[in-house]
Amino acid sequence: MNDVIVKNYGVSFGQSFPGIIFISALLLVVLIVMAWRDRKVSLWLVVLGGGLNLIERLFFGYVRDYWKIPGISLYNNINDWLIFGGVAWYILEKLKEKK
Repeated sequence: MNDVIVKNYGVSFGQSFPGIIFISALLLVVLIVMAWRDRKVSLWLVVLGGGLNLIERLFFGYVRDYWKIPGISLYNNINDWLIFGGVAWYILEKLKEKK
C-alpha cells in the first residue's frame, strides 16, 4: 500500500468558491434529512463520507488523501469512496424504481 499522504486543500469545484464549506455543511444537513426520511442506505453512505471529509477539513484545514488512483495522478480516501458508492447505489435504486 502507498504510504503517501496528500494534503488536499481544495474541494470539489476547487478553491474558487469561497462559501463551499458552509454550502457543504448545508447540503450535508439536507442529505441527513433525506436519508432519515427515505431510510436509504445509499444516502447514509454519502452522509458518512461527506461528514467525515467535512470534519477533517474543519479540524485540519484540509482532507488527507492517501490512495492513488492507478493510471492517473489523483489521490483519494475512504470517505471519497463512501460518497462515490452511495451516489452510485442511489442512482441504481432510482433506475430500478423507474422499471
